[in-house]
Amino acid sequence: MDSKRILRKKSMPTKAPRACKEISADIVTMCRELCSDEGIKLSKLNWIGIATPGIVKQSVVISAVNLGWDNEPFGEIVREMTGKPTFVANDANAAAYAEAILGVGAGEMSVIAVTLGTGVGSGIILDGKIWEGINGFAAELGHTVVDVDGRLCGCGKRGYLEAYCSASALIKESRRMMGLCRDSIMWELCEVGAEMEFAKARKAFTETFENAYREGKLPLRVTHNDTKLNNILFDAKTGAALCVIDLDTIMPGYAMNDFGDSIRFGATTAAEDEADLTKVNFDINLFELYTKGFIEGVNGGLTETEIDFLPESAIMMTLECGMRFLADYLNGDTYFRTHRPGQNLDRARNQFKLVSDMEKVLPKMHEIVNKYK
Repeated sequence: MDSKRILRKKSMPTKAPRACKEISADIVTMCRELCSDEGIKLSKLNWIGIATPGIVKQSVVISAVNLGWDNEPFGEIVREMTGKPTFVANDANAAAYAEAILGVGAGEMSVIAVTLGTGVGSGIILDGKIWEGINGFAAELGHTVVDVDGRLCGCGKRGYLEAYCSASALIKESRRMMGLCRDSIMWELCEVGAEMEFAKARKAFTETFENAYREGKLPLRVTHNDTKLNNILFDAKTGAALCVIDLDTIMPGYAMNDFGDSIRFGATTAAEDEADLTKVNFDINLFELYTKGFIEGVNGGLTETEIDFLPESAIMMTLECGMRFLADYLNGDTYFRTHRPGQNLDRARNQFKLVSDMEKVLPKMHEIVNKYK
């Protein structure tokens, strides 16, 4: 401690909200890796210290909204995994104490530290000790009400300070303002430049169906417009499909769009919000199985042009959803429900990866359609 040096650093995405045991396992893995890098074994450590967001009492996380935890025995879980005494403290309190003894507050008996991240944290050091108050809420600056009817906070209540000036809130507000100012230089600097270019490069393609409709080549149909597997009601005993549900999206549209949305959802190898794009791939075999069943099911009820456009509809609907996720991300996540920062951006990138995959095998997709029509 006298040297004031950090010997090693490691990081990994928290991917919150997640179970405390899952995040604890990640922490233990990093502990082992750090020890290995230093040429020692974890068993040689005297103890482990953890700083975490949330209200913490005696190494139990009473509440951590951004992690999705309530009354989690964080310290005990890590102790069981490592066999080492483990001490858990609020991250802002730990930061304040570190600054008080080793940082800019060294030599001072009383220090206040404010941290900005997913939320707004603060720590108070009085007479050389962390001041938590009776219930551990003493320094929760981020949950100070500044506007009774104000913005929604991550905890579900309104008007808290961190809904306005946390790093997450500032990023969200910047994205919203960028959406209002399309000529802002921020567009060139922001992290979504590649995604914006990907969408813009396909502008002409997005007009394909509308052009065909104006030319009289495509009819309007009654369409569902949200043809995901979870919008089908199944018999609990037989597994047979009973009916389509979620009918509030029904409106005039193109028959291919319902097909395309089904492919977008059902012919992928990963969940819609999977951030690891190496896991996201278009499955041509699933496409063929669905195409066969679809064409047999419509039984001549669609025109030849509609059938011929089926491969393009898969690309169209996947591209459209990717663009909608991207737009919602830039507008501050106001439409699609999110459970973690950047989730809509992950969704957009996920969909654009599928679009790229489909474009590469588009001739093969046409071969499959021609095989069954």
